[in-house]
Amino acid sequence: MRGKAPSLWKLFRNDALAFYSCLGVPFSFIIVLILNQLTSFDYRKYRTIHLIMISIVIIFGFLLKVIISWLLFIRGSRVEGIVLEVERMMMGIFSIYLVEYSYTFNGKSYSGTDTLRKSSTTKGEAVTVLCFPNKPSLSIIADFHD
Repeated sequence: MRGKAPSLWKLFRNDALAFYSCLGVPFSFIIVLILNQLTSFDYRKYRTIHLIMISIVIIFGFLLKVIISWLLFIRGSRVEGIVLEVERMMMGIFSIYLVEYSYTFNGKSYSGTDTLRKSSTTKGEAVTVLCFPNKPSLSIIADFHD
């Protein structure tokens, strides 16, 4: 059963790694500008191309992750899964929740991990998982992104 996909913004906003990594792009520009003012090393020769390359890689990588999540809503199959573990990790002042889950698709068991900015789920909770029919190991928890 296929459903309507949430907006790309909502998927991006709920995905902890995509959201916090893309926040790092403007902060890396600010840090380099501050270092340029505080030190005598001339960053001007290197900073622009270096920061642009880093920004492109980070943004492309995490936008790709968000687009794959969006495609799972459009083309993926919904199956029932169960939460195996929820782990809260601190990255400075930010929290990331790693949610490990398992599910069965066409009689074969799979497991996956989803990263979230907020989580109220608990171990043992039933969840709806989206997976690609032709690659069932690629999945997300639909309940967290709807």
